[in-house]
Amino acid sequence: FTAPRPLAYDKEAGTLELELIERIVPLADVLPRLRGMDAMSLANRVGGVLAVLHGSWGLPETTTMADADIFHGLEPAGELVLAHGDYGLGNVCCIGGDVGRLVILDPEPAPFLDMSATVITRPELDIALFASCLEGIFPYQFYWRYDWKGIPVVREELIKGYVDESGRAI
Repeated sequence: FTAPRPLAYDKEAGTLELELIERIVPLADVLPRLRGMDAMSLANRVGGVLAVLHGSWGLPETTTMADADIFHGLEPAGELVLAHGDYGLGNVCCIGGDVGRLVILDPEPAPFLDMSATVITRPELDIALFASCLEGIFPYQFYWRYDWKGIPVVREELIKGYVDESGRAI
């Protein structure tokens, strides 16, 4: 997978210029057309990519753990990660619609989560966000409920891909 490379940063203006990656297609447009093993394979890969992201970003020296209500009632998790914060069907894309060429965009907390720019949390946050997008639940204004019965299996493959790549229990 790839991500746009930073080209220029202006600290005073607060702007970051990123490389243009042409012909990207969000998974929101790709995944609904897939069925069976194609959908499962893609979801497994998306989970694995998330595990790589979680393992690749070093944690800042001063951190604040975001422990949103989504985790209320859960036992404390083991290792914390620097979350993508908006890992969904709009920020995981394919170059030219080719599911073998994933692009990850916008690794920052989503504004609707009301989180700071550096979110240290449980890996389940990003997994839950992506799984909720599959269900058409969250963020409801951006995604639709897919009209196929394979969603639970695809969701399980997402988690399996993450667990296989990271070695973490989810």
